[in-house]
Amino acid sequence: MTPDHIRTEIDRLIAELLSTGLAMDSNPSTVASPERNLRIATWVRYRPTTELAFTTVEEYRWFVENRQYNLILFDGSLLQITYKFRRRELVEHRLCYYPCPFHLDREEWEMYQEMGLGLLDLLEDFSLEEFQGHLRLRSPIRFDFDLQRAGENHPASHLHLGQQHCRIPVFAPLSIGHFIRFVFGNFYPDQWADFLHKWPCERLGRTITAGQGRRLHLNCT
Repeated sequence: MTPDHIRTEIDRLIAELLSTGLAMDSNPSTVASPERNLRIATWVRYRPTTELAFTTVEEYRWFVENRQYNLILFDGSLLQITYKFRRRELVEHRLCYYPCPFHLDREEWEMYQEMGLGLLDLLEDFSLEEFQGHLRLRSPIRFDFDLQRAGENHPASHLHLGQQHCRIPVFAPLSIGHFIRFVFGNFYPDQWADFLHKWPCERLGRTITAGQGRRLHLNCT
């Protein structure tokens, strides 16, 4: 696995999801080098994580307004894929599925797109009553890998649910294939297309410790 390989795989994912109507918007992917020996496979104009509270409507709107995503899916949910390499070693990744906190009909999306308007325009047109009627309480699901901060109580690879301090151990850093299969297989079974089902999963080496393995954790053979 290399940053260029990741960028190519993200480009392929973007092309597939846009061509099948499973995504409504995307950002170009890139490999950035913010410092010597560090390369980040991510989206153009990538910015560090916002200081806004995790799992809030404000955070979701900030991501959309500042275009901090690889893809917006057909229902307004976001996919964020970022891998960091120091020299040739994978040291971090952020794989986030951020469900849209509002339920909107596909016809509404299409009408706004035909008018040349975007997702934020649609959300800003909500009245308070409409906002309450569309609101959905759904947690983002974020798979993080952080080799530098790894410890017994901070698994190198972990899953965030509900709040920032929730870190469920994961057996290893995940490939894009693992992430895509998890998201679409669990949350979009009706759109579980053949090309997504067959997306390859790359084994990156187990990082879970024996102690973490005795706790409730995520594993994959």
